[in-house]
Formats: sequence, C-alpha cells, structure tokens
Amino acid sequence: MWQRTALPGTPGSIYAPAAGAANSALSFTAYDSAPDTGADSIPVPVLEPASPWLENWFTLLGSGGSEVPAAVALIPPALPAEGTASLTGLTAEELVLRFRATASPEAFGLAGYLAAGVPHLPVMQLMHRSIGTAPCPSHLAEVILSGLLRAVPGRPGTYAFREDVASVLLRTVPRSSLARTVALLRQAEPSMRRALVSAEASRLVG
Repeated sequence: MWQRTALPGTPGSIYAPAAGAANSALSFTAYDSAPDTGADSIPVPVLEPASPWLENWFTLLGSGGSEVPAAVALIPPALPAEGTASLTGLTAEELVLRFRATASPEAFGLAGYLAAGVPHLPVMQLMHRSIGTAPCPSHLAEVILSGLLRAVPGRPGTYAFREDVASVLLRTVPRSSLARTVALLRQAEPSMRRALVSAEASRLVG
C-alpha cells in the first residue's frame, strides 16, 4: 500500500537519542539502499496498525538511546508541488485498473464488495468484518486511500464512490456473492437505522 502513496516506506532500523525525540533528531539506517532524498531529510516512521509495529514505536518514543526495526519515509524539508497525479481526468475504468495494478488482492476484492453498500466508514467496517475470514485493517485502508472514493459532507468517514466506479467494481463480484452481501446489508439496516445498500447493487439484485 505505501509504495503508491506519497510516503513510500524504506525498511531499516531507527535510533532515538532521547525519549520523545523530535523526528529531525532520529537516525535511520536502511537495510538495503535508501532513496536519495538529501542530507536534510526527516525520517517519518510508517506504521501498520498491528501490535509489533506499535510496540516498536512506543519503545522508540518512551526510552532514550533505543534502536528498533522500522520502515520510514524520508521527507525532504520542502516537498515539491509538482508531480501529483490528478484523478479528475480518469474514467471509472481507469481508476479501477489503476487501483488493481497496485493494490493487494485482498483490498481489490474487498473494494468490489464495498461497492454494494453505502461507503460510510461504519458500513464499510461492518462489511469488512462480515466478508473477510481474517480482516486486516490495512486492506480497508487501501480502499479508502485508493482514489476510488471521495469525501463528502457529513460526519468523519463519510465517502462516496467517484462517478461510475461502483458500477465497475460490482462487475468483479459474482452474482451469488453480491446477492448474499446485499442480504447481509438489509439485515443490518434496522439496527443501523438507515438504508445500507447502494443504488447500483439494488439495480443488479433487485
């Protein structure tokens, strides 16, 4: 996931000279070769939402003179304004193909099922828990950060799929699996007090 973001992580070990040291004071040694971002680059730890990663981060923050394994993004003092890919000019098919080329198989499969529901965070989390045999938070994070969604006004975690993206994603889901997913969402509607099935999925399943 990180390799296609603005924070590509480089694995190595990171050293903190004191507890609570600022990022600019951290020393990083890459296991292999680190990207050349300049001598003044600041190491920013890149974490997965999993216990070993968080434990290492807490160790680094809480004790001086500690060195832990980590992945970091080396951020130059001033980031260039150019080179950011715009998503506005891409078709729905291009957006989905772009995501498929870089996403994990689990995240791409999850995106198809999420297109059956209203893409608000509590609904997506419900579907993720119900569909995956061993749901991993990073797979849902991949979908949210994919560019397939856009934030819309409302509570934090309120999204909408970009135009026609949901329809393209639903083509990747077998009809029988889609029907089961829609049934699951409709069963959850009374407890969540809202409609949970997307308009695109309703048209396909009825």
